[in-house]
Amino acid sequence: MYRLYSFTNYYLSSIQKGIQTAHVIADMLVYHETLDLIDWVNFYKTIIVLNGGNSAALEDIASMLIKPENRFAWGIFREDFDSLAGATTAVGVLVPEPFVPTTDFETRLAELIARCPLAV
Repeated sequence: MYRLYSFTNYYLSSIQKGIQTAHVIADMLVYHETLDLIDWVNFYKTIIVLNGGNSAALEDIASMLIKPENRFAWGIFREDFDSLAGATTAVGVLVPEPFVPTTDFETRLAELIARCPLAV
């Protein structure tokens, strides 16, 4: 079982947070197609949308996820320059459920998930 956590830009409206999460999922399917992601698409589809802060905070999250020790599928979505000046609007990561951290990276990820409130 898997859950997709989407960290969204807090300046967006509720509907925009959902749409940006959909963009992240589409990019994940194109660029990070893994068996776990395909399994999630076929059987689970659980999405938890979180408040990830502003564009800079989302870039920090992406910087954490791009590290080689991350074994989870993840994605980032940035608006084009003409729309929102290239602002990062969402970052997503797919994790198993239950998520039991076994590495320092996974502990940091679990702490991040725990400290980000649900998006409203």
